[in-house]
Amino acid sequence: METKEFNALLRVKNKKYLELFGYIPCITDYSCDREQYLRALDEAFKKHIELNQILPLYHNTESNVEN
Repeated sequence: METKEFNALLRVKNKKYLELFGYIPCITDYSCDREQYLRALDEAFKKHIELNQILPLYHNTESNVEN
């Protein structure tokens, strides 16, 4: 999926998510690709549950490494 197409779809879904849950989620918080993210947003709308109950959160293992 091209960036322009993804952003156009995401803009509409973000408005709906904001209305339902009071905030706009960020794709970088989740371990998924663009298509998975858009499908998860649709599922969140359908089931009235937040994305963190559908998608795994992204965990940066580099930030947990001690220097």
